Amino acid sequence: MNCDSVFIGAAGVSEEKGLTEYNLEDTEIKLAAIRSGRRVIVLADASKMGQVAFVNLTPLSDIDLLVTNASPNDRTVQAARELGVEIFTSSPSRTSSPRSVRSVYVAKRPRPDHALSL
Repeated sequence: MNCDSVFIGAAGVSEEKGLTEYNLEDTEIKLAAIRSGRRVIVLADASKMGQVAFVNLTPLSDIDLLVTNASPNDRTVQAARELGVEIFTSSPSRTSSPRSVRSVYVAKRPRPDHALSL
């Protein structure tokens, strides 16, 4: 695989163990994606912060961007920030439906025809 940006979820995100997963198969696939990507973006809601699942995936220092609805004051979010991880926190808008969140604009770059979409 050759990926510019890798978007992954995790079963747990902790300052001690980093990203963790429930099973070996998911871990192997996600680790291959992380190794092939130039930018690793982790999507993890607040319920995953401070949690440790069965298998260690990668340390927090391997993450480039953490997207979460956890508080910026969350201990795991603060630990990631101290390691140089960029943090984007989102929360439901008071005037919108429960499913919508504030979003960030990401510029689209042209992809070669042979690029792998995950």
